[in-house]
Amino acid sequence: MNNKGKYKDKLFDLYSKLLRTAIAIVPIAESEDLVHDTLEYFLKREQKYTDHQNLEAVAIMKLKNIKIDKWRNKSGTRFEEIDETFIRDYIYENEDDFAKIERIIDFNKLFSKIGEKCKEIMNLSLDYSYGEISTLLDIEKATVGSRLSRCYEELREIGKDG
Repeated sequence: MNNKGKYKDKLFDLYSKLLRTAIAIVPIAESEDLVHDTLEYFLKREQKYTDHQNLEAVAIMKLKNIKIDKWRNKSGTRFEEIDETFIRDYIYENEDDFAKIERIIDFNKLFSKIGEKCKEIMNLSLDYSYGEISTLLDIEKATVGSRLSRCYEELREIGKDG
């Protein structure tokens, strides 16, 4: 069997795992569509991902990203553009909750100012180990730690400046 056939077999073997992940993050009625969109993404980019070492991790990450993109497109907004007054008045009545949402809003404003590479590696660090990130980004494990450290420092500096 050629590489093309192996890639498709490998991809379609992920279907059940992708479906379980989709069911965990969207209503069941939407889960199959989300999985199909994810598989379609990888089928269209077969050449890029044929020799990827950890197709499963990338596919799950892409599934989550597709869901986020769909939510953003459906809502017509990004989080940093949400009306903060509405959040304060209708969602968070408790003062402790108000403080939490303020921190989230502040963090998202800061996060939007850092570089794309930092956003990528920081997002990956929420769901994956340094070893998995090093595989996904094709970099050394120690480099993952160094980059994350620099990115958190960049975030702190932006926070100090304003």
